[in-house]
Amino acid sequence: MSLYRRLLIAIVIAIVTVGSCCVAVYRVQEQFLIEQIDNRLLSLDRRLPAVVRKVLASDRRAPVLETALSDIYVGRVGDDGRIETLLALVSRPNSDPQIPAEVENGRPTTVESDDMGAHMRVLTSMTSNNQSVVIGVALDDYLQNLQTLRNLLIALFAVSTAVIVLVFWWVLVLGIRPIRRMVDVARQIADKDRRARMEESKSSSETAELSRALNQMIDSLDASERRMARFVADASHELRTPLSTLTGYSEIYLAGGLRDDEAVCDAMSRIRSTSMRMTGIVEDLLSLLSVDSVKQRQLTMIDVQVMLDQCRQDAAVLDVNRVVTSSCVPNLSLLSNEEVLVRVVMAFVENAITHSRAHGSVAINATSEDGKVKFSVVDEGPGVPPHLVDNIFQPFFKADDSRSSVGTRSGLGLAIAKQLVDTLGGSIGVEATPAGGASFWFALPTRPSLSERE
Repeated sequence: MSLYRRLLIAIVIAIVTVGSCCVAVYRVQEQFLIEQIDNRLLSLDRRLPAVVRKVLASDRRAPVLETALSDIYVGRVGDDGRIETLLALVSRPNSDPQIPAEVENGRPTTVESDDMGAHMRVLTSMTSNNQSVVIGVALDDYLQNLQTLRNLLIALFAVSTAVIVLVFWWVLVLGIRPIRRMVDVARQIADKDRRARMEESKSSSETAELSRALNQMIDSLDASERRMARFVADASHELRTPLSTLTGYSEIYLAGGLRDDEAVCDAMSRIRSTSMRMTGIVEDLLSLLSVDSVKQRQLTMIDVQVMLDQCRQDAAVLDVNRVVTSSCVPNLSLLSNEEVLVRVVMAFVENAITHSRAHGSVAINATSEDGKVKFSVVDEGPGVPPHLVDNIFQPFFKADDSRSSVGTRSGLGLAIAKQLVDTLGGSIGVEATPAGGASFWFALPTRPSLSERE
């Protein structure tokens, strides 16, 4: 059953419940008033002889009698069945009850009177001398009170129904209709129509916030798909060149183009070099997929100076002609994963060696800023143009916007470094140096929060 139908059923149940309560209140009040009148009639019936004697022996218009029995009717039934009025109602002196023949003695009954529209509650009984006497109470005031109560309950029911219907419309407009539109948009997206979007409003309601979140999610999915498509295209392009090389040398060999051992040895050397390059690309791709496992690794307290000395020694092995230096503020440490940090720093170092001028220096630095440790690798290369800064950490991105790789570089080192830093809850970037080089940096909190450790 849909939410709309459930809400509609709830509204109907609420209206019926309010109506039933109003009817119940009216019936209870009516029964209460009738019981009061009947108790009064039965009380007069028990004192009937005294009441009749008092009426017959006194002036029926005496002020005291009018005050005490102003709304009481007393009549005597003659032998011919006619009622002789002994005490008439003060408010309706000509109003005599019309008593049906089937009325039982001793049982209060509501009857009409000779006066148009008037009603009485009467009780007939027999006196000790077998005289039939009728005692009645005018119902005008009681019926007027019941009519007032009925009008109030009708007004209450009408107002309650209007409020319930208004609430239903309000929930329908602000809640159910937007949810239905979301369902339609979700179905369009499932049918590959990514142009579908929710209508956004400036309202602060939950449905408006959900609409904005849904549009943001769709935009994020579109951007993710575009990045994935570009990533696949770039990866395919990176693998196409070495695969073409392997295919070319194998075809030359099969065609008999390699006539001596020296040619075969040269071809095998190139095939090996190309295979190593493909292996590096595949390993970098696998590294991108396994970055999320960093959170599951154990964190330890790291002496930053010792770690930088290790990175400096590893960098010296990569290029013996480079001057690699390291600097760190005294007694600097942080809680993190040392293997990941070394990997990020070395990715910056390899990038600096690849893109800076030959025999240029590379500096590895670490400082403390606002409760964070900032690592930077500074080179003497040509730097990074400002319009390329936003894309420098994208997979397979080349500063010269060329898709061809140089040597065994896959173009994934900086992308892997960025994902590793993001996973550790840090920030990453690149800045130009006063000397014209580039400073690649990343910053990590000294002690990660609990959410970053999980």
